[in-house]
Amino acid sequence: MERLKRLLTKKFETIWPVYLFTLFFSFGYGITIPVVPLYARSLGASYFIIGLIGAVYGFSYTLVAAPLGKLSDKIGRKRTLSLSASLTIVSSFLYFISQATFQLLFIKVLEGFAFAAFFPSVEAAVTENRINPGKAMGFCATLYGAGFGLSSILGGTLVDCFGYKIPFLVYFVFSLASLSLTSLMHLKTEKGPFNNFEGKKTFEKRFKEVLKIALTISFGYSFILAVILSFFPVYGKALNWSATLIGFFLTIFWLSRIISFVFLGALSDRLGRKNILFLTLCLSAVASLGLACFQEKLTLIVMGFILGLGLGAPFPVTIALISDEAPPNEEGSAMGLFETASAAGQSVSPFIGGALSETLSLSSPFILCGFVAFSCAFSSLFLKRLSY
Repeated sequence: MERLKRLLTKKFETIWPVYLFTLFFSFGYGITIPVVPLYARSLGASYFIIGLIGAVYGFSYTLVAAPLGKLSDKIGRKRTLSLSASLTIVSSFLYFISQATFQLLFIKVLEGFAFAAFFPSVEAAVTENRINPGKAMGFCATLYGAGFGLSSILGGTLVDCFGYKIPFLVYFVFSLASLSLTSLMHLKTEKGPFNNFEGKKTFEKRFKEVLKIALTISFGYSFILAVILSFFPVYGKALNWSATLIGFFLTIFWLSRIISFVFLGALSDRLGRKNILFLTLCLSAVASLGLACFQEKLTLIVMGFILGLGLGAPFPVTIALISDEAPPNEEGSAMGLFETASAAGQSVSPFIGGALSETLSLSSPFILCGFVAFSCAFSSLFLKRLSY
């Protein structure tokens, strides 16, 4: 018992810089979430172009997520995390000096590369060789959500008080802080035999089955998340919301995601991934349709809270689902595939959402999100009960 306690203490001491890096990294980028769509609109961008700005992030992310995940298996998580922080430093500086819409497109490409280096490395570092990967990833996702939640309202408030440039300066400072934290990391990419299965053939069959469902859910919840982050700011503006109120909505959304991260990631270790995924994806579907059907401020904020609960759990739970079956020496590669599916969802949804907003209405992307969430909930029913 004492030996186990010492082992767990050692693992926490190794991983805490990664947790803190996640908080700082997400806080810096999160400030820009309500700002960039409004900034683009102030530069004369159409709704379609705003969607395209979100889409190019996803396309660049899709191209390099799997290769960078595999790279982290070879050169280590620390180096790829240093790369991600360096790219956000450059991005934040370019935002600060930008003056045209086409420049925002280029910056979003850089941010796509930055997050493609960030997510697979963090996910692999946190879950590999952990006794309860759902709980470990849930805690990491909580810090990630806390960073976004706290910074979203700050970003909107800074715009109302000081204009568009100051939030980008804050982004720059937190990116520098993230890079400095990598010097404290002492991570090792541990390699070992396959676990949770007997033999390579059994692994391949089971892992492919799990991976297909996990990638489907990753694509779906990322599709919905990208629509919310790309279009709710302009949707709220069309309803005469202030930037501060839009930031408040996004903060409530992220706080409810944090609640979901904290409790449901760990709960999936006990109740099973399938049950948690089905429940939360159904919640996401109902709340997405609610955003399209209602316009009252309080009702929309409640829908945002419910949607946050629904979109919170799929992130740590699907990662834990992959970690349950992936071999330790290929976990970065597996997380890279997971993030590629996520990136694909993020890349196509703003593009489709922009087209729907231009041709139908600003609420139509949220209706589409409802159908996507129901489809993912249905796919989760095909998960067999594995021995977690």
